[in-house]
Amino acid sequence: MSVDTTERDASRALQALHAATWFALCEGDRYSALGRRAVANSFYNLLPLLAEVRKAMGAPLPAAADVLQLQVLEASGSANDEPRDG
Repeated sequence: MSVDTTERDASRALQALHAATWFALCEGDRYSALGRRAVANSFYNLLPLLAEVRKAMGAPLPAAADVLQLQVLEASGSANDEPRDG
C-alpha cells in the first residue's frame, strides 16, 4: 500500500468517525434531558480517541487556541419531558 493510499484511508476513517459522532450528537434522544446528557457524555468520551487517531496518523496537532473546548450546560427540561411535535 502506498503512502498516498494510507493517508487517503486514514482521512476516510477520520471522516467516518466525524460523521458518526455528529449523527449521534444530532440524532440522539433529544427529547429528554437524560438522553441529551448521555449523548454529550458519549461525545466527550470520544475526544481522547480522536487525539489518538490524530497521533497515529501523524497529523500535526492544532495550536492551543484551536483546541475544542466543551462546556456542560444544564438541560432546561426534566427527564420525563414529552416529545415535542415538530
